[in-house]
Amino acid sequence: MFNEGRLYAPITTAADGKVTVHLDDDHPGVADPDYRERRNLIAARALRWSPGEPIPRVTYTPEEHGVSQLVSRELGAKHSRLACVECREAMARRLQTRAGRDFFAKVFWFTIEFGVVWEHAELRAYGAGLLSSYGEIDEFRSADIRPLDLAEMATLPYDITRYQPILYAADGLDHLLEVAGSFFAGCDDDSPARLGMAASVRTG
Repeated sequence: MFNEGRLYAPITTAADGKVTVHLDDDHPGVADPDYRERRNLIAARALRWSPGEPIPRVTYTPEEHGVSQLVSRELGAKHSRLACVECREAMARRLQTRAGRDFFAKVFWFTIEFGVVWEHAELRAYGAGLLSSYGEIDEFRSADIRPLDLAEMATLPYDITRYQPILYAADGLDHLLEVAGSFFAGCDDDSPARLGMAASVRTG
């Protein structure tokens, strides 16, 4: 059950209370006992939290701060070349997304996480998954770039352990907000069936 692609690593709690974060066999930290123990410790603190209590704070080590600073510095240079202008401006203003928002189906993955947009005839990234990946942000323009297609996006399988081979590009941020924004605003329990039927008609 732990080998299929997923967005988050499963977490279990043993009878003795020990919390374990289950990493894929090809995770870069799977063979590092110190890293795994650190992940388990942070997960345990999160699981012990209950609504109404103060949010637990984790004191990061100098080494962890160093990694964060290195990644931020290197990604910052890549963002200046490869991220769309709206994302760069938002990060400069340190805007935060509205908490509690519910995202639907796989459309979330191909927009918020791995979305791309045409900007002045150049393909740029806005998805958080691309903007936060030191390697993939350099490679995303080599993917199979397709126009926004909600039915296809909502039914296409994806593997989080690999660079995404297919990405969907909006013609601009206004186009993205019009298409994806309308979808998220109007999705309901019947949306999966409707999107599935639309995809079947298109490929049938």
